Amino acid sequence: MANNLVPIKSLTDANVRLTLSSDWNVSTLNPFVGIQNAVTRNPQNISLKEAIKSYTINRAYVMRQENEVGS
Repeated sequence: MANNLVPIKSLTDANVRLTLSSDWNVSTLNPFVGIQNAVTRNPQNISLKEAIKSYTINRAYVMRQENEVGS
């Protein structure tokens, strides 16, 4: 099933620092669309709070810029 290709809920349940982005040329660069998809894609949906963290502070952390951007 396509909704399980990227198991974001399973990853957050395992305490993985999830990062989300839209760097593919097949999806919009609008982060609000990505956040909506992350929150509504059953059975692998995550909370709104986790989706926002995945687009902001988690991405800054993996780039070692969490003290400068992301929150």
